[in-house]
Amino acid sequence: MPRYLYFNNRDEFFRIRLEDIVYFESDKNYSLLCMSTGQRVAFTLSMQRMQEYLVKSLGDQARAFIRVGKSYIINSTYVFNIDLSKRVLKLLIPGCATPVQLKISYEALRKLRSLYIPE
Repeated sequence: MPRYLYFNNRDEFFRIRLEDIVYFESDKNYSLLCMSTGQRVAFTLSMQRMQEYLVKSLGDQARAFIRVGKSYIINSTYVFNIDLSKRVLKLLIPGCATPVQLKISYEALRKLRSLYIPE
C-alpha cells in the first residue's frame, strides 16, 4: 500500500507518493521537491523544517530520507553511485536510463558513503 505526503502550498494541495520523491533541494527559505516524474514543486519550508515535517509525518519511514549537506534531502532508495573524486551523487530512478546527478561537497558525500560502508 503506497504511503503519501501531504502538502499545502498557498492555494494548492498536493498528495505525493513517497516513491515518487527523489530529492528535496534547498532554495534559500524554500524547499524544491524533485519527483521521479520530472515534476518540481516549491514549498515555503526551509530544509530544516522539511526534515522535521518528514519525521513528524512518516515516523520510522522518514529514515529513507537522508540529509546530504546543506542543500539536499535525498530518498536513499535511489542512491546509485557516490563519486568522491567528482563530488557527484547519482540517483537512479527505475525506468530512467540516465541517473540524476547532484553536485555535493566531498565531506557530505563521504558521510553519506559511511552510512553504507563504515570507514
